[in-house]
Amino acid sequence: METNNQPNQQPNDNMRQVQSVTNMYRAGAICAGISLLFGGVFLAAAGFICVFIGMSRSKAAFERLNASSSETKRLLKALNASRNIALVVCVIAMALNVYALVVLWPVMMEVMNSGSLDALYQMFGISGDPTAAGGTGNIGDAGNTSSVWG
Repeated sequence: METNNQPNQQPNDNMRQVQSVTNMYRAGAICAGISLLFGGVFLAAAGFICVFIGMSRSKAAFERLNASSSETKRLLKALNASRNIALVVCVIAMALNVYALVVLWPVMMEVMNSGSLDALYQMFGISGDPTAAGGTGNIGDAGNTSSVWG
């Protein structure tokens, strides 16, 4: 009885692996997209890792499937399109995140060392003058100073 179930189980295992590959490509694209808002370079790198894991799993899955089948060829074509989209999204997200990191790193280090947000204000073209926002300019006037530390 077990021998009858095993051949029927093989297509399900293959389809499970194909679904796993699809999920890895989706996870890579989602990680890269979210990295533009929250995660930065590390989340974009996690997206790359997901895509590369999916690529290795897809090679293993399609070696076991019948490569001459038209259904397999259509599935492989769809997975390749999904992979390409995920890779493009990851590359764009990584490039933008690295650019932002390179541009902002020196300014953020200056802000951390000095405790003053003036460099950050100048970078974004915001007036760092507390009197320009209606403040008094006094050091004791909390909330209206340009210092990180109050």
